[in-house]
Amino acid sequence: MDYSCCFYSSLIFLINVGVALYYGYYLYTVCFLLLTVTSLYYHSHYTSLSGMIDKIAVYIVICYGGYLFYDKIKNASSLSRMQIFLNTIIVSAFISTIVLYYYGVYYCEDPLTADCYHSLMHCVSSLGHVCIAVV
Repeated sequence: MDYSCCFYSSLIFLINVGVALYYGYYLYTVCFLLLTVTSLYYHSHYTSLSGMIDKIAVYIVICYGGYLFYDKIKNASSLSRMQIFLNTIIVSAFISTIVLYYYGVYYCEDPLTADCYHSLMHCVSSLGHVCIAVV
């Protein structure tokens, strides 16, 4: 079977699994394991049900990552330059992920190019969530 680049780029979420595990965010680890499995399944079996299940996993990761980010900012008495830098990457990655998703889905006419944007979205969102775990 010939898989798209989206299938292989889904494996980048395993980095998030490792980082979350390293920093002791066990629920975040489980969320990313779930996302990795659902994303691999969706990108190997494009059905409406697999897409819906993958979207649920995506929303779980977004919500929990957002909660962690908010909690860390709320409890910080002062921010170092590194924390400000990481926070900037997190917000930029979030906005970029939204732009990449909607461009690939609604504006990109070539399916191969759309898959490349989707793969890039996997990478950018992974980076943002790694920064959430580290900050």
